[in-house]
Amino acid sequence: MACRKTFFEAAPDPDTKRLATARLVAHVRKHCLHRTFADLAREVGLDDQTIRNIFDDLVDDLEKATQFETPRFLGLDEIKVVGRSRAVVTNIEENTLFDMLVDRNKATLMAYFRQLHDRHKVEVLTMDMWSVHAQVADKCFPGVPIVIDRFHVERMANDALEKVRKAVRKGLPNRQRLKLKDDRHLLLASFDRLSAEQRDTCAVWFEVYPQLGQAHAAKEGFAAIYRAASRAAAERAFDAWRDHLAPEVVPYFRDLVHAVMNRHRDVFNYFDHRITNGEDDALHGGLPEGRGWARGAELSWRPGIVLQGSHPRTAPTLWDWTELHP
Repeated sequence: MACRKTFFEAAPDPDTKRLATARLVAHVRKHCLHRTFADLAREVGLDDQTIRNIFDDLVDDLEKATQFETPRFLGLDEIKVVGRSRAVVTNIEENTLFDMLVDRNKATLMAYFRQLHDRHKVEVLTMDMWSVHAQVADKCFPGVPIVIDRFHVERMANDALEKVRKAVRKGLPNRQRLKLKDDRHLLLASFDRLSAEQRDTCAVWFEVYPQLGQAHAAKEGFAAIYRAASRAAAERAFDAWRDHLAPEVVPYFRDLVHAVMNRHRDVFNYFDHRITNGEDDALHGGLPEGRGWARGAELSWRPGIVLQGSHPRTAPTLWDWTELHP
């Protein structure tokens, strides 16, 4: 050039945070929720980390712009993601995911609920029997009734039956061991829902191995408690069930009996409020567990994004994290 100087043409509409146009950043923000960072980086010629940073900025903006309504009936549960248990907060009344935390530690839960918007609106809490959940509820929601989720309690009865089945199975020939393993689902299912043929199969096992029949009867009897019409009736039914357990299966159901006795008030609060995490277990069961769906997200995992793009009164969008994090 005759002027012997380097000429720089001004880029139109530059982004304020990085060396890119605002249009390019907008393109990345639009597609980073649905495509892998690596794929998007190859398309636009940016580094993977730059794509991740733009993604993080997008999540921050979405979280600031979105205010979910604090539920009246709040569920507290957990799911294992990337090798770590994460707290899951659900709206029981609407059967929706409310939030997911980075872990389930007491300090994390305390900090989260202390800053929760309108936490005074929570009327009932439902949770499992983990003592930390009860401690957090006592500190952050004093006076709010706790309902121990019925499915967590009933699962303990199934676990007791499983212990008996495995004890019986140990002494069987190989062919019968495999058969009893195959029939496991019949023993754990509600007896009322089995076909006549399936009931006959169970009856054969119970006739040959009476202890298995006693454990099954105890499991079914405990489930019947939750069909009681009132709290008082349920409490009477539990006392009768406990007192009439067959001596041969008492050791196997001891953990269940102690758990109900230790958390008696919270377990039987169910009959005053009739709410459960059961449906919400199915809801966050849609979130795949393990490393495969969130690989590469150890440090930048953002639970808030699971909720983004959804109205608090509708089922949330569950993004495919395998696509988000290559």
